[in-house]
Amino acid sequence: MKPTIPNRIAAAFAALASVAPAQTATGPSRPGDETIVLTPFTINAQRDVGFVAASALAGGRLATDLKDTPVAYSVLTREFIDALGVSDVTEAAAWTTNASFAKDDGRSTQFGRVGFNDLVTFRGVPANRAQVNFFPVHFDYDSYNLERFDFARGPNSILFGTGSVGGSANGLYKEARPDKAASDVSLRVGSWEYYRATVDVNQPLSKNAAVRANVLWQDNGTWRDREWQKREAASLHFMLRPFETTKIVVVGDKGKVRRSYGTTTLGDRLSTWDGTTYWPAPVTTGALPAVTTGVQRIGNPGTSVSYIFAPGGSAIGGAVVNWAAMGMTATGHQTGALYGPNRTPVVGNANPGFLPEALHNRLNVPENILGATAASGFRLPGRKFSAAFDDTAYLNDYHNVVATIEQSVGKHLFLHGSANTSEGLRGSNYATARGIKDGIQIDINRVLPTSAANPYFQQPYIQSTNDFDQVNTKSDQYRGSAALVFNDTRFGDFRLNFEAGHEKLINSREKYRYAVSDPNVDARLWASATLVSWRYYYQVEGARPMRELGSISVIDPVAGTTRNLATAYTIDTARPTETIYTDQNFDYKQGTLNAKFFKGRLNLIGAARTDEYETDSRSLRARMELPANWNGVDVIYRPTAPANYRQLTYVPKAANGTPTGARQEATTRPRDGAGVGLPQYASDVFQDDFSPPGVSGRTTTYSYGGVFHVTPWVSVFANYAETWSPPGVNLTILGQVFGPDVSEGWDTGLRFSLLGGRISASALRYQGRQINLTVSTSGNGQNINNIAATNVLGNLSPSGINARGLQDVPRTYNDTVSRETEGYEFEVTANVSRGWRLLANVAFANARQGDTWAQTRAWFAQNQNLLKQILGDAGVGVDSNNVASFNAGTTVNNSPDATSARDSWNGLVQALQNTTVGFQKVARLTEVTGNFFSDYTIQNGPLKNLRFGGGLNYRGREVIGFRGADSIRNPANPTGSIDDPNVDAFTPVYRPGYYTATALFGYSRRLFDYPVTFNLRIENLLNEDMPLYYNTVQRPPGGDLSNPGRVATPNLFSYITPRNFMLTMSVKF
Repeated sequence: MKPTIPNRIAAAFAALASVAPAQTATGPSRPGDETIVLTPFTINAQRDVGFVAASALAGGRLATDLKDTPVAYSVLTREFIDALGVSDVTEAAAWTTNASFAKDDGRSTQFGRVGFNDLVTFRGVPANRAQVNFFPVHFDYDSYNLERFDFARGPNSILFGTGSVGGSANGLYKEARPDKAASDVSLRVGSWEYYRATVDVNQPLSKNAAVRANVLWQDNGTWRDREWQKREAASLHFMLRPFETTKIVVVGDKGKVRRSYGTTTLGDRLSTWDGTTYWPAPVTTGALPAVTTGVQRIGNPGTSVSYIFAPGGSAIGGAVVNWAAMGMTATGHQTGALYGPNRTPVVGNANPGFLPEALHNRLNVPENILGATAASGFRLPGRKFSAAFDDTAYLNDYHNVVATIEQSVGKHLFLHGSANTSEGLRGSNYATARGIKDGIQIDINRVLPTSAANPYFQQPYIQSTNDFDQVNTKSDQYRGSAALVFNDTRFGDFRLNFEAGHEKLINSREKYRYAVSDPNVDARLWASATLVSWRYYYQVEGARPMRELGSISVIDPVAGTTRNLATAYTIDTARPTETIYTDQNFDYKQGTLNAKFFKGRLNLIGAARTDEYETDSRSLRARMELPANWNGVDVIYRPTAPANYRQLTYVPKAANGTPTGARQEATTRPRDGAGVGLPQYASDVFQDDFSPPGVSGRTTTYSYGGVFHVTPWVSVFANYAETWSPPGVNLTILGQVFGPDVSEGWDTGLRFSLLGGRISASALRYQGRQINLTVSTSGNGQNINNIAATNVLGNLSPSGINARGLQDVPRTYNDTVSRETEGYEFEVTANVSRGWRLLANVAFANARQGDTWAQTRAWFAQNQNLLKQILGDAGVGVDSNNVASFNAGTTVNNSPDATSARDSWNGLVQALQNTTVGFQKVARLTEVTGNFFSDYTIQNGPLKNLRFGGGLNYRGREVIGFRGADSIRNPANPTGSIDDPNVDAFTPVYRPGYYTATALFGYSRRLFDYPVTFNLRIENLLNEDMPLYYNTVQRPPGGDLSNPGRVATPNLFSYITPRNFMLTMSVKF
């Protein structure tokens, strides 16, 4: 009788629990030799041997031997995955050709950008959506239930659908097999309490049916304090052959991820403090300390509240308290600020770029810049310190189902149908990335806001609002194919494939902020007027909770009130374009012809594809256009755009309705400082009253190429391919939607197959081009909106913002660029001899972009004078070099928004100074990448089955910024600066290259008649610890504050994970 699945799993765990000597084995046996008839749609991973893959769907969605395909295609086989213990697609990409990981300081993880889809680059540009079984998925998938990882570089709509000039990844699910029962149980332990277990059980049900189950459990910390991750997943795989010519496969995959990570960046909010000025009591009126002290009041008592929840042992630890009248160390540079223990002034008063930038690993800063904080006992935390909080900061729940049916009709016709439904929920708490990373401060208050003694006096703390982002993504897809195959004809071998498919993709995004649900405040303003910040005194308090508070005591010492009020997440009405619903529909048809001539020496492929797309999106109503009785959480979208949306116009009017100008396009409704539409336009209709109109279109892409086998061991190949991407959900600076972008690419090179196919090598040159690509504009939208929301000098009321009529732009609006790529790639995979396996690759990449931010540049040219007028109203002047600074008499006390407005202008100008019409290198471009791994298993003697190996990952210098905003001392005015003529926006700033080494040791033998394998992996063997800078900030050369010049300086960074180990024990039975 065959063992049942539960009994076999129990037996496996029993084997893992016991270790005793036994005879060594020659290795795990392969499944039975039963012949399986394969259709041209099937990739047979059983043909993969060692690190060398045999075939892929690289022939226009038809299985093709890799030696016969002209596409730049790499495969990491299951043997490679197991040899290195590769856990997910992002880790796998680190070993493939011309790929790099654009890691930042951790904020991307907190903002919901995780893993392959967002942080992996190919050929110097971001990767396309990761896929499984050639269907896009909405999670960073794990290797536990995969047969292998496939990576295609360059554009290829025929194979991957939409994309770019970069590259794509595809995972192939394991398949249930009826030829043999087989199971594998694996346990892994590693550094920093890393634990992982996987189970893989394959059970034949008959000679034509089988089921396979895969289970994953993972719980791990990291090398930094308080960081953790938990992952659970399971999948079921079914295979059925109801008839000899019919095959049905269904895979269901479900999982969840929970994690809490901090950022490596902790900002400087200390450097201007003199170390001796403290806040003796709440200050609601009267003079405030001078700018030179480096302290400021937290808020504006009487006009607004600054709610803080500081859990811990103080008298107010269980309440939300208004700290508006209390003091804090300065959060940004101010005119007249002094730095360090010597209280050094800044010549010219231009921002030196210290606050609130990174505290650690700083370049171009004065020596001992934090020396004044010594009196408080402050010491900079070490690199293991993490500001992560205790509760979940990121979650991802997902499920993915793939079903396929293959049918052979006679000898020449093959049919294939497949369907996929995939859904992912992502939730991200922004506290670490939005607030905590902004800086460490020291509590300078001798008393609490309630006037009780402050037990945390002189203690450092970190603080943030509680912001939450929820994204639901769901896709339903299906496709059908019909292939005609004619082999061994008098003219050659021919395969013709017709395919049609449909995808529906729905993306819903909602942004929330945690606030006091104060019934005395308009609910539409909660997301800005009654926000709650969490404060953690990290040296003296062990817990860092970040969870909902429910009803809680709310103390306002300024107003003299104590109330029990509800607190809750409320929709972020200040960012209405970030709560959005998008519905995209795609239909495509494609045809592919594969032909082989001269007995297979010449292989040609040609394909064409037509896509039709339709995108509809809806965004949240503007804040004050929500109902007056809105409850704070209902999502109410703007109405659908009317047919005449593009033709809407209006006539500018004075307050009494008198026309003041000519008729013009009605893009944005004029509103007052509180966001209420001006009454004289009540009868006018504007475009931003509505959601953007839908976008639809049609595009056709082509691909053609060929391989010629000059000899049995050397071939030449060339390929041309195109792809496209649909409009995204982000808006232009004018609140409009984008059109599609189009990519094309060329590959040509040599391919070698040596030692009977045991060694596969290739060398190629590539070029690519992409136009109308939508890209992020970073903080441009926020900078513009900060200026638009600036109060005029001396007016501290909420209604005191500028009266110039500048309207907000979408906070996270996008713009366009064009990109070009070129480079060289070399790759080798080999089973050199019995027991000796090898993988090596090296790439030289150059990616450039130009015609950057065309709409932003046009908007700024039109509105820069208006922006300067708003700055002037707030007491901020702009000099001839476009640098903003405080006017005489302006302080944070009489113009509290002046600092933000000044820094926003300077940030906007510096971003535009590094923006070019001509082509410059792409930021985060790694110019050279290289990977090497090899292992050897001893075949005979006393050490038989002992394995040892090693690997190296090299990443060359990386572009992290440009020097277009650099300046030097003005020879005619030593306190002023002029543009540096020796550098420009085409002059890159580089992060140096580095490499990390990996060592592996393994041993296989039989224990209690079960094949057991032990593998020890040591990563970062040489313990490389250099900070990996990834952007720049303008600072004085050498940190010399007497020099008014500024130079682009490496700033934010990530760390390389220190030396660590993972020990894996697996049993096959």
